[in-house]
Amino acid sequence: MRSTRTLPSTSQSGAALLTALVIVAALASLAALMMETMRRTQRLDANLSSQMQAQWLAIGADAYARSSAQRLERSGELTALLAAGPLQATFPLDQGLMRISAVDGGSCINLNSVVSGAGDIYAINPTGSAQVRELMTGLGISSVQAEELVAALGAWMDTASSSSAVTGDDIAYRQSAGRYLTGGEPLSELSELRAIRGFTPEIYALLRPYICTLPVTGPSPLSINTLRPDQARILSAALLGRLSEGAAEEVLRSRPAEGWKSLGEFFAHRELRSMELPQEAMEALSLKTRFIELTAEITHLDADIVMSEILDLRDGAARPIARRWSDAP
Repeated sequence: MRSTRTLPSTSQSGAALLTALVIVAALASLAALMMETMRRTQRLDANLSSQMQAQWLAIGADAYARSSAQRLERSGELTALLAAGPLQATFPLDQGLMRISAVDGGSCINLNSVVSGAGDIYAINPTGSAQVRELMTGLGISSVQAEELVAALGAWMDTASSSSAVTGDDIAYRQSAGRYLTGGEPLSELSELRAIRGFTPEIYALLRPYICTLPVTGPSPLSINTLRPDQARILSAALLGRLSEGAAEEVLRSRPAEGWKSLGEFFAHRELRSMELPQEAMEALSLKTRFIELTAEITHLDADIVMSEILDLRDGAARPIARRWSDAP
């Protein structure tokens, strides 16, 4: 008996061809996706490498700046140089650029001055609170609103007013949309102000050029030999408003070229000689710089980063006490 073979129909052949084409197209798409993923990975690796190199360069800039600050402090030149304005240096890099600037980090009203204390116990400091309040009213904030803002700021840090775990201020913040507790300690960053009741973006922007968060409490430590005339508002606030901004500017413009040699010489100025201040407000004034604000901007390949740091020059050592990394604006 003769066997017969059935040839595939035209429709079956077409279906097989279509299936093969679909598989080939899927494989091609997968290959393209894999290639794109590999290219992205390579770009990410390159960007990460550039970012890491930029950070190492910033750390090198920090070491250079700290060494320079210590040398200038020991030679007695640092305060006079800072009085003339920011210290700046620019260094070309292989495939990039480094910019370093340093200013007196204490030429500001320290918001942490509203309390005194250490460790985990802080209480309201009336003199420091008055300095912050005077700054606010000098900027046009009403006395009522300034009082409320300073009270909110103090309540955020104050731990001595209540022995309970959750204070009345905590309850108010818990009932807000954010549902959080008060800090119970001094501020570490100015950005923390945004969490405190009453400090709107408008208030923050108004205060920003004149305030800081130094890691000390009590009346703001201020170097009278580095304040510039355009910073007269800060001196006026530090002196509790007993010297007008205009008079403070006149005092700063009359500063000897080599700086005041003593607080007695400073207070001998005709605008100051009859002034009465709390002892702790007078003791907070100094002749030398204690804090330096260092900024290093690094551009390297595709990386643009900024390192901001506060150096403490107490005892002649330039110790970093705060550091922040950010992308270049």
